[in-house]
Amino acid sequence: MRNPEYNGRRFQRRNFLSLFFRGAGYAFLAGGLIYGVVVFGITSHSVRTTGSIVKFVDVRKGKLLPLGAGLTETVKRPVIRFKTSSGTIFEFIATATARPSGYTVGQQVPVAYNPAHPESSRIDAPWKVWSLPIILVGLGVVFIILGSLVSIGAGDIPRRLSPR
Repeated sequence: MRNPEYNGRRFQRRNFLSLFFRGAGYAFLAGGLIYGVVVFGITSHSVRTTGSIVKFVDVRKGKLLPLGAGLTETVKRPVIRFKTSSGTIFEFIATATARPSGYTVGQQVPVAYNPAHPESSRIDAPWKVWSLPIILVGLGVVFIILGSLVSIGAGDIPRRLSPR
């Protein structure tokens, strides 16, 4: 016969895991939805135009490694020039980095900018804009489902312990 104390600890562990997974899931879901609302607000007020890559600049970027504190690497970022609707020409350094870069000098790229602050422009690529909210919401849903599945298994244990 099984030790009821062992099954009680197992139930508590499963209950904790269920709460942990569901709590993390709701946090991811809330973060993704909030960030999505912010991104929507920014993109809905943006003006879209086309810019061209004029050059690349080297930017030093820190690595987030546990043992590599203080290590940096050099990445290339494109400098994009575009004309606003009022005719003013602006340049900005895109946050997009790649090794090797998927961009070339002279390439036309979609640009989104705020007319009140054209210096805060960005490349208008849907995946780059919406990837973080989508990933956070997806992780939230997965964690909530995992927590619910663990909870279903945890709720099963007291029934097994009760006398028949």
